Amino acid sequence: MSTGQQVIQLRDKYLDYIEAILVRAYPKKDAYLAFVDADCKAPYPAIARMEKKKEYQDLFATISTDENYKFQMRAQTVKGKYLGLIEKNIDTADKILDEVSTDESTLKDKATAVRLVNETVGALAVISGGAPPVGQSGAPKLDKSGVIS
Repeated sequence: MSTGQQVIQLRDKYLDYIEAILVRAYPKKDAYLAFVDADCKAPYPAIARMEKKKEYQDLFATISTDENYKFQMRAQTVKGKYLGLIEKNIDTADKILDEVSTDESTLKDKATAVRLVNETVGALAVISGGAPPVGQSGAPKLDKSGVIS
């Protein structure tokens, strides 16, 4: 293998590593083992050595200032916040469902619980890849009758 090919392969590994950290939210160790050197027995010192190299620093500086990558990094942050919000919504829905399962709960309380559960399920569809188009034959439908007993 020529030196030029080695440099290109090394740059590609660095790029994959940087993208994994900045865009896909990998921990550094996991990104290094997945994209740079899967057989490394001591990844932390290897990461430190790699990140000190000029080739790596130049590539990182370029990616960090690229608008497309900035957008992807912001999208990752928003996705994390969105997942946190869904998690809180699920906890709240669980509490409300427990509360409305009693005989003393009002119809308004039950309707609130159904709405919250439906909104949570809809939000989860966004994270899991979305729902099929409305009205498409064979599309699974949420059975709302079993939500509140």
